[in-house]
Amino acid sequence: APPAAAAEMAETVRDSRRSEKPFQWRLHRNSTMTTSIGELVLFGLCPYGTVTRSMWSRNKLLEFKIVTAPSSKRASRARRSASALPLEDLGGAVLALVPQASALPDVLRSQKSARIPHFQESMEALEKNVMERKTIWRALMKPLTQTMLPGVPADVVWEIAETAQLTSTNEGSNIVTEGSFDEDLIVITEGVVSVERRTGWKDGKPMTAVVGRLFPGAIIGDMSLIGLGLSRIATARAKTCVSSVRIPAAGLLAVLDRYPGTIRSSQLWIQGSAEFLTSSLPTGTEVLRSLRLFAGCGMPFLSYLAGKGEHRIMDFDTLLVQEGSFHGILFVVEAGRCSVEVEGKGVVAEVPAGNCFGERTLLGATAANASVRVVTPFVIVYVVSIEMFEEALEEHPEEQEHFEQKKLEAVEGRVKGSRLRNAELFRFCSEPFLELLAESVFTRTYLPGQTVILEGDFEEDPRMFVLAGGHLSAEFEGKQVSLLPHGATFGELAFLGKSWTRAMTFRAVTLSTVLEVPRSAYDAALEEFPEEEQRFIEGVGQSLQGAAKVKWPFLQGADSRFVFLVDLHAGRKSFLAGDASLGSPPHTEAAILILSGTAAVVDGSGAEL
Repeated sequence: APPAAAAEMAETVRDSRRSEKPFQWRLHRNSTMTTSIGELVLFGLCPYGTVTRSMWSRNKLLEFKIVTAPSSKRASRARRSASALPLEDLGGAVLALVPQASALPDVLRSQKSARIPHFQESMEALEKNVMERKTIWRALMKPLTQTMLPGVPADVVWEIAETAQLTSTNEGSNIVTEGSFDEDLIVITEGVVSVERRTGWKDGKPMTAVVGRLFPGAIIGDMSLIGLGLSRIATARAKTCVSSVRIPAAGLLAVLDRYPGTIRSSQLWIQGSAEFLTSSLPTGTEVLRSLRLFAGCGMPFLSYLAGKGEHRIMDFDTLLVQEGSFHGILFVVEAGRCSVEVEGKGVVAEVPAGNCFGERTLLGATAANASVRVVTPFVIVYVVSIEMFEEALEEHPEEQEHFEQKKLEAVEGRVKGSRLRNAELFRFCSEPFLELLAESVFTRTYLPGQTVILEGDFEEDPRMFVLAGGHLSAEFEGKQVSLLPHGATFGELAFLGKSWTRAMTFRAVTLSTVLEVPRSAYDAALEEFPEEEQRFIEGVGQSLQGAAKVKWPFLQGADSRFVFLVDLHAGRKSFLAGDASLGSPPHTEAAILILSGTAAVVDGSGAEL
């Protein structure tokens, strides 16, 4: 089809949608065809059509070009007798357009179906799959087009349906379980669902409380929170026999990646979720302290730089860094996920929450060695530009030597982050050991109020936790006993085999990022690096010495490891002069050691005793 026939071909596309007959296009190499981008977007055919703001405009044209080149032998034959060769051998392409899937069996039957093995079985499977996709598509149309993705084209809903599965759940069985980490969306099509949350253990059995019910049309899960590593905040149990459609999170993101404009209809809702999370983020100083790049820097410098840095919300599909560009910005991902892409290789890595990138350009590297793009509905990043960084160094020149040394160190192209290095117990472990262990460490994000572990829980593969960002409360028998700061570790008793069940409940107070270290992963890493066990013990010993600086009078003579673990869970708080809250719950039910200052003991009338 020469370029002159483009308009006629575009008209043929429109005509074919009103007919039942499939047809073929045969295009020579370097041939082009052009049609209205509005038509392509209307039928959901163009992956990039929805990117433009004026998506229904007919002024812009989209050009397709066949660029496959023929081999030299075939090209030589083509010059001698082009008419004797199929167009495919000339380096062209054959495009088959089937208006309806139901017409495909008839097309294949008419094209020498006897040569196709198991043709009849294949056609029956195809027709069954088409009917199943139609059922899922119809079930998803209303919930998706009216709530989750308002106004999304039916063709895009069909692509989402192709990734989904029909499921059936018997009465009393769980559809999702509190604490599990799958991010799939589940649309209820039939039945009633009970929403329950765990409250503790009694007589060896878990106690739950019913917090609500769900009916057909309800969606379990939140598209705007996909990629944040959040656990299920409640259990959804089938109160009757329940039918549902499960949309895999990865499949949904893949469809949105092909049609990025479809998510814009939900932008206000997604923006609201991001702003809510931003209000609970750790402070800038806490963020910088968690990065290996700033390990060893003084607090005055970090506080000054944190005052210049800022949190930013980045939308889906936003290109944060262009390969080869000099952006001079350090990004710390606090929520969401980004992909790292290298030209010619595609996606080579991902940047989850708690990691950073851009150290090389912040320290003066000439160009970025990879592109970084947002691949979740949004990400929240903490940003420090090279201008902010240089201004902070001018105010605190004593830090110059620290960063000059960083420039001399080997800077790898991989994603960097603090992860385990800032945990007290792993401080003396070698880098190769921590890199191997980090491959099996999970990064989880918890919303305010979410439970990390519950008192009385038992785990076959116990985990130790490192608080990489935010604050957690430690509760015993339903009462808060301490507040864990950034960098704290917890769950050591079960991890070290000192307790079969969890002794305390830990809940997120702010948006919190937690690293989970399974005991099995630690044992596997020790098989590769057996000498690291002694270093781990040295790290524990060093922590014990640090803990010994706090003398608990009533714990004199107690086992040093026990004192160390008690001190890990003992929160530190500051009180202004005249603050009377020290004499009210929950402080009245805790052992309090005064580290500095003076407290007065008063009677009920306020008179000092």
